[in-house]
Amino acid sequence: MTGIATAATFVLLPIYAQDVLLVGAAKASMLNVTMGVGMVMTSLAMARRSNFAYPGQVTLGALSVGLGTGLFLIGLGPAVP
Repeated sequence: MTGIATAATFVLLPIYAQDVLLVGAAKASMLNVTMGVGMVMTSLAMARRSNFAYPGQVTLGALSVGLGTGLFLIGLGPAVP
């Protein structure tokens, strides 16, 4: 499930950057870089606390919060000058 959500986001992000945000390739790649940085930060935070009782639920919760927040911020994107 996490792979499908991540893959869809990586595929659609350049289209969103070009058609909605009206930015070039450099700024579109910055969006991809920030997603990668967020993934690394989340992985490090979860690895630091590796003794979860239910690791699958923690992973799903982290994905839900991260993806939900990201989609919310993308929705605000065109409204921000």
